[in-house]
Amino acid sequence: MPDLCQSLLDRFGDYKWQGNVLELENMIKRVIVLGEESFVLHEMEQATVEQDDDDVLDLEQLGDEEVLPLKKISKRASMNAEKKVIRKVLNQTNWNRKKAAKILQISYKALLYKIKECQIENR
Repeated sequence: MPDLCQSLLDRFGDYKWQGNVLELENMIKRVIVLGEESFVLHEMEQATVEQDDDDVLDLEQLGDEEVLPLKKISKRASMNAEKKVIRKVLNQTNWNRKKAAKILQISYKALLYKIKECQIENR
């Protein structure tokens, strides 16, 4: 395994991990497979920007100088709505994903993808 540069290790330490240890493991695998750390650093920076954008969703608090692209607002609102509905249906079905997919009228694979994308955890 190649040695990881100090900046990447520092970034791993500072990063707000939304997933579990598997997310970190996948990041390290990407570094190994791609053989380049800059791609992973860039991906983590993009994710941090999106996380920061999520924190700024209250439009009332935005200053006159701050502008968010409409596509980003639309995507975020859509994902938040999907996350709430998926979580509600999963709870109603006691996390039976096949039943939940049927209720949501999507394929089982699509539901698994959405659970991962929206970072929904069974609580």
